[in-house]
Amino acid sequence: MAQSKPHIVVFFGGTSDSHDLSQETGYWVCNYIPRSKYRVTPVRVTPEGTWQVPLGGLPQQGSVDRMLEMLFASVRPVPAALGMQRLLHHPVAAMMTTVRGPGGDDGSLHTLGSTLGIPVVGSNSATCQQTSHKQLCAIALDDIVATPYSLYFRRSKPDEEIAQEVRDVLMPPFFVKPTAEEGSAGVYEVQSLEELAPAIRIAKTKGDILVQERAPGTEITVTVVEDERGKSLILPPTLVVPKAATFYDELAKRRQGRVVLHTPDPASNRILWEAQALAQDVYDQLGCRGYASVDMVTHDHGIQLLEVNTIPTLTSLTPLRQQLQAAHLHPTTFIDSLISRSINQG
Repeated sequence: MAQSKPHIVVFFGGTSDSHDLSQETGYWVCNYIPRSKYRVTPVRVTPEGTWQVPLGGLPQQGSVDRMLEMLFASVRPVPAALGMQRLLHHPVAAMMTTVRGPGGDDGSLHTLGSTLGIPVVGSNSATCQQTSHKQLCAIALDDIVATPYSLYFRRSKPDEEIAQEVRDVLMPPFFVKPTAEEGSAGVYEVQSLEELAPAIRIAKTKGDILVQERAPGTEITVTVVEDERGKSLILPPTLVVPKAATFYDELAKRRQGRVVLHTPDPASNRILWEAQALAQDVYDQLGCRGYASVDMVTHDHGIQLLEVNTIPTLTSLTPLRQQLQAAHLHPTTFIDSLISRSINQG
């Protein structure tokens, strides 16, 4: 009897402000995953946290965007526990998540996979938890890379006390951001002290906060991936050049023209080469696996770390698409390597 294809579950959506970007990335994965090799079940996590779990797999060939839209228009959302029961009617070889925030960056799905003995593509839960918390990540990497000066505040600290401490040491412009959000979600650039109090209130709705100086220079994103044998490949870095926006804000990932993404050949550029080497060091230090993107800012005094992401976001307005093209790495090869590596390790 012919052996059935490995069953891969792809999660996307989620409860964070990046639900739409995660869903777009999930659709991209479902289009490029080699469906002739794997049986693929897409799972949409709704903004309310319920799961939409189709009973059948995706077709082996062709674009699936329209089919996904039809599926999720008709599949009833259910509580996550019931959704997991539906998935386990068929043995699951591996799970992959493009969910940002809860269920993705925070490592909760990775913990669930570990408990059930199901490999989850990418880094383990401990690494995901560490990278999703900007303050903890900066501390873990303090011996190899600096971060812009920042102040860390617990959510429970009164707003006025936070504002006073900030006014004592920082002058605008600076950023107020949630400690555990991702993809620039909830980041507010304070241009005047009058904007500080509302920025603190908004950021605290997500939890603890950071108030961080705005580092001058050019933002660079470097992505490190692994092939199915675990060998690292550093993709060409992407420069983020402000246009209508002053930084790579949340809207810039959704609207054309706010920034320009440029992915040059790094071979003859010393700064880009140094950024690639630093990204590999960060990847190794944190124990990342499969995929990680490292956001940095470079200026006359060197390179500083902004954040590390272990969950990919891939849309036409994010760097990964350009980086894969510049590296001549086909998306199907990229995704297949991530899944094969996870199954082989699991």
